[in-house]
Amino acid sequence: MKFRALAAAALLLTLASVGHGADPETQDVEVVLAGVDGSDLNKQLLERREKINHLSDQEKLLFSAASKKAMDDPDVKTALAARNKAAQEFQITLQESMLKSYPTLALIFEKMRSGAGGRP
Repeated sequence: MKFRALAAAALLLTLASVGHGADPETQDVEVVLAGVDGSDLNKQLLERREKINHLSDQEKLLFSAASKKAMDDPDVKTALAARNKAAQEFQITLQESMLKSYPTLALIFEKMRSGAGGRP
């Protein structure tokens, strides 16, 4: 249970930037991808941020300090590494499946890699 919560939190942080500053021409694509890349998790992250914003300054400081300290916990580090590996495996599997359906995406993936730091 603790692993799932930590993995979900880490994934939420990763997905927090999805859809921000969207280009109107690509907005439809982002809406479609939202279901693929964790829109439910993004919603949970936004709800969590809203709840944190309602805390007092002292509670926010305590929460922040506890979060930072938790990141030093070997179990948390292991969970984060597992989450990162699972996310990477998911991306690879997703891209392979997309390529099976639409082989011409290979050129688009390559274009994205060259312009986006090596990752589509």
